[in-house]
Amino acid sequence: HQTSPHPFEPSPQPPASPVLFLDPQCFQTHHDPQPQRPRLGIEVAEAQNIYTGQTSVAVLYVAPGGPCDLAGVEVGDLICTWQHTPVTTRQDFAQCYEAAQIPSTVEWIVSRQYPQAEGEPISQKLSCRVVLASVSGSAA
Repeated sequence: HQTSPHPFEPSPQPPASPVLFLDPQCFQTHHDPQPQRPRLGIEVAEAQNIYTGQTSVAVLYVAPGGPCDLAGVEVGDLICTWQHTPVTTRQDFAQCYEAAQIPSTVEWIVSRQYPQAEGEPISQKLSCRVVLASVSGSAA
């Protein structure tokens, strides 16, 4: 078994759909009377820390110019909280997303990893304010 240089790797037993694509079409069909959710401009997946065994929600992709990009979220960030609610699984993240008020600005605490030559990386917690506007882009 080869050790990954990055402390987070996909969980050994991924759920049936390991990536959550946060796009309004994923949450609504033409039969759904609920308003569309805004695009966050990210893809996330569960990841497991090879040092601690803890599960986290890792950012796999950030769309340039999207709300998460404008908030400073980066690929590799681990989403720790959404408005003070702990986020450790994709389900936690999806529940927070679905419950969020539109329009609003939500605070995420993310953990950013800085790899070291040897051993566990240095981790820094950062606050990101993500603007959730209506799908049309207006805040009203």
